[in-house]
Amino acid sequence: MSFFLITISSCGVRIPDGDSVPPTLKLQNVGHLPHFIIKSEDSPSIFDTHALQLARNREYTAIYSFNDMGGIKQATMEIPSSVIFEIKEPLPESWTFMPATTGIPVRNTRTLVWRGDNNNPLDGWALTFTFTPKTRTPSGTEEFQLVFSATDYAGNTTIGKLTVRVGGGPVAIVPL
Repeated sequence: MSFFLITISSCGVRIPDGDSVPPTLKLQNVGHLPHFIIKSEDSPSIFDTHALQLARNREYTAIYSFNDMGGIKQATMEIPSSVIFEIKEPLPESWTFMPATTGIPVRNTRTLVWRGDNNNPLDGWALTFTFTPKTRTPSGTEEFQLVFSATDYAGNTTIGKLTVRVGGGPVAIVPL
């Protein structure tokens, strides 16, 4: 599975004294039809109410972006183990690849982390990546979750959990 990263920088901001507005998250595909855009500010958020259906062993390109007018302190993208979702390094300097986590139940996930700079806060960032979803079996449908989060300097956090269904079907956003 391949993974290609491109980052797009954002504008510097002043961290406000008071901020009660949480960051926004967006995931969208590029170069493939049908197009999808999943935004945290949709009500209800598609992140938590729908699944993204993808075909196994097909390559997709997506952009994960996050922003907040008061500056982003940290953002993450939690992904499944490399059996399902492999990332080729090197990552951009601003992203840290955290090792797999385990627990009860065993999650077998890895997390990409972006940390803001207090001395030069940015209002957002974008990560473009290419991936190929895989399944452990050659037929049938399997599910996994991608978990996206962003936290601003006031401590407001937005989390988007996206269920991904991988099988033989076409790209679609379907209700859970």
